[in-house]
Order: sequence, then C-alpha cells, then structure tokens
Amino acid sequence: MMEQPRIGIDLGNHVVKVARMSPRDRSAVAQVVPLHFESDMGNRGWLDAVEGAIRLAAEAAGIRLSGASATVLLPSNWVEVRWLEGWKGEMDRGAEEEIHSFVTDRLAQELEDTVWDCWVPGAADSGRVGVVFVSRARSALVGELAKRLRLSQVIGDALFWSHGRLAKAIDSGGNSPIAILDWGAKATWFTAIVRGVPQFCRRLPRIMLEDALRTAAHALRVHPGELVEFAARAAAGRVSDDLSDAWESLLADVATAHVAQLAEELSRTLRYVQAKLPQAFPERIIAIGGGATLEPLLRELAERLAPLPLVPLTALGLPRVLNELTANALACSRVKGRIDALTL
Repeated sequence: MMEQPRIGIDLGNHVVKVARMSPRDRSAVAQVVPLHFESDMGNRGWLDAVEGAIRLAAEAAGIRLSGASATVLLPSNWVEVRWLEGWKGEMDRGAEEEIHSFVTDRLAQELEDTVWDCWVPGAADSGRVGVVFVSRARSALVGELAKRLRLSQVIGDALFWSHGRLAKAIDSGGNSPIAILDWGAKATWFTAIVRGVPQFCRRLPRIMLEDALRTAAHALRVHPGELVEFAARAAAGRVSDDLSDAWESLLADVATAHVAQLAEELSRTLRYVQAKLPQAFPERIIAIGGGATLEPLLRELAERLAPLPLVPLTALGLPRVLNELTANALACSRVKGRIDALTL
C-alpha cells in the first residue's frame, strides 16, 4: 500500500497555505486562505482563527486532514537561529550525540525551555553549525492545533530548511549557489543555498512588509491579507487593466522607503556572504512570499540590486500551483527526514 502524501501547512501572518504533493505522479494541489485576525500570534484566539483557515484551505484543495501526516512551517518570527564555529566533524547518524553536546555546551542558557535542532552545512563550509529553536510554549500550540485537526503526526519546519528543498526542486542536479528571499509580512529572511543545503540564513532586521501593506490597505479600506490575495491576482493578470494600474501607482507611492531599507539590508548581507562564505554567494536571488507578489516593489528592488538577478518564483516557468505564496507549503510536503525538521 502506497504511503499517503504528507500535507504541508504554512502558517503565515496574514494568510494560511495548505498543500500536498502526490509521490505517485508528482502532481500538487495548494490553497491560500486569508487569516482575519488582528491580535498577537500565538494566543488562543489566533489558534481558533488558524484552525478555521486551515480547514477552509484543505476543503478548497480537496485535502483530507483527519488521520494525515503534516509538516507545519512555523511562523518565521517565532524561530531563532544561531551559528556556531569550531565543529570538526560531519553531520551523520553516528555524530548526532556529539554534535548535540557541542551545541548544548555553547548555548545551554538560550536553549532552555525550547525545542531545537541543528545542522552542518557540509563540505561547502568549514566548522560551522546552524542551530534553530522555537519556544516550547509555541511548540505546544502547534501540537494542540494538530489535535484539533486530528492529524496523525506533525513535525515542525523552519523557513530556511523549506528554502533548501525549494532550491533543490528549482535547480535539481545543479551546483550553482542560489538565494531565497522570503519577503514576509512580519519577517523577511535571506537564505544562501548550495545543492539544497542552507549555508547561511539571516532574518533581515526591521524589514516587515506589513508596515507597507497596512498603509496601502488603509488607503484601499481592505484587510492586509486581502491585499496580498489581490496582489497575486494582479500579478497574474486576473484584474482589469485600470484597477491594476491604480494598484501599482498606489503601492509605488507608499512603499518606496520600505524597498530602500530592504535593499540596504540585503546589500549588507550579500557583502558578508561574499567576504566570509564566497562559495555560497548566489548567482541569482529567487523571491517568494507576499512581497514577491507585489510587482511594483519587486521591480524597484531588482533595480536597486542589479546586476545581481532578482526574479520571482513564477518567472521560472514552473507549474502554476508552485508560486510565491504556496512555495513553502509545497516544500513542507517534501520533508523526508528528521535532519530538516523539528520534532514538536
């Protein structure tokens, strides 16, 4: 009997995405649902809203939740990452205990009352260990969500692991370093990847698309989540030309400062990678997340980063189901082992 495909669930700040990829014929389904909740992420009201959004998305995509295995991409602003220097071994089954001791010796206080895991980038690097962790309280919320949805098993995913699997899917068999820019509402992450393995990741400080979205949403009198959905339709040419032109003009007016700040932080990050990890310096940057659906912003950012190419995921000629909003959920559905997932 063939194993049932894993479900990927991406817990965004303004939208929830649910996806599944069939191992039999590689077909995929995905659905995006706005999350209408204006309080802090992680409380009980948020949990109710997320449960409802996941159920709506799953129903729309024809995905059965009860009894399914799922990988949940944790909200990016829940996750912390640290890089440690000095590891001399490899990351394999025989070395797990040693590398965990290496990490706990150095981060004992920070890792207290958290769920965490680690990875070694591999031959492309020397002596560095990446450590990812999330508070146990937030991990427990995901566990409760799994019970409500009657999932049979759930593991947590971190954004940069999802980026690694996405990069591998984009450039299967290729060795060229690429980067993923995940331009999100409450956090924006940069991940440099070689052969599907994250070599460096950084949350860009103070870069929250939500700030620009709130300004534009207020002017349009809509919810920021609805604005992201509208932007995706506009980018796909599914709104009238007049409305699309008005939208681009408004967004360009309100978001210039946001794009300038993002370009500055990205340039600083790229200089660091070039100096410290030249083997991971990307040949191109692939943009995903809500910001990548906002064509005027993406176009301005690309101009500021030139000559380094910045392209949205949908410009790569991939299947339509794999787009800037669904990419991480689909990458979550490709999780195969503990090495790139948190046991919650």
